[in-house]
Amino acid sequence: MSSRVGITSGATGAVPSTAYSHPYSAKSGEVINVGDVVYLSGSLQIAKADTSIAASIPPLGIVTSTADSRYAVATQGQVASSLTGLITNITYWLGATPGTYSTFQPATNAARVGLALSPTRMLILSEVAGPIGPTGPTSVTTGPTGVGALMPGATGPTGPNTATGPTGITGPGTSVKLYYVSGEFQGYPAANEVIARVVLSSNSTIIGGSAYCTSAPTAQTILSIQQGTYSAGALSYSNIGTITYEAGDLLGTVAITSSPVSFSSGDLVRVLNQASPDSTFTGPYFTLYGNQP
Repeated sequence: MSSRVGITSGATGAVPSTAYSHPYSAKSGEVINVGDVVYLSGSLQIAKADTSIAASIPPLGIVTSTADSRYAVATQGQVASSLTGLITNITYWLGATPGTYSTFQPATNAARVGLALSPTRMLILSEVAGPIGPTGPTSVTTGPTGVGALMPGATGPTGPNTATGPTGITGPGTSVKLYYVSGEFQGYPAANEVIARVVLSSNSTIIGGSAYCTSAPTAQTILSIQQGTYSAGALSYSNIGTITYEAGDLLGTVAITSSPVSFSSGDLVRVLNQASPDSTFTGPYFTLYGNQP
């Protein structure tokens, strides 16, 4: 039996698709459907995001399901599924019609919604673009694009004659750098056996994740996610979440107790099997993700 672990920082990796509860209600008089882009209009209350409403920029995320007049929303770092007509690897922006998304980046109030992972799935990366740069001086050729923190602002307007001036400098945007921690166990894990142990190389947070296994358990199996810290010559661990595999299911559900959980460089992530091992449960593997300053 063996474990394999890895860390990926600032790269596109295996992105989680999480099962969400339905904590949100609709703003009075608002009709909200699955696939709408929404913002928080009150305490656990949502409304369609609108480029003309400052409070809705950046948006909260995309509605993924409804139940008993309550709504589940895929938010920052999560994946909205069952969408239609997306273009893979294309960035989507808050559209001109409230609650919609579009491939067109508007010149004002530009708010990014997310990145299409497939024709039906979008990774939510909600943020505001920098403001439009000023008009550049007259030039005989088109100038280079300005550089921004993460995504460029809209192009500055054309100079006063037939020649195009260079693009103005992009205003600061909100930078989000994703951080991934992954691990794998080969074989049947014993009681309280370590599935994986990873030392984090930089300050970061853990906010969620996804997990699978090679062979499903006969009964519900719950793995513990722990944070390890070093002090006075000793390591100490505390529980920060769980990975739950239901009977007969290869998909595990990652739940972080108080998301996000902050980690310092040198801290550990450890995943443990439950005290009563399942006889058919084998090969669990997982990816946890968060943000890095």
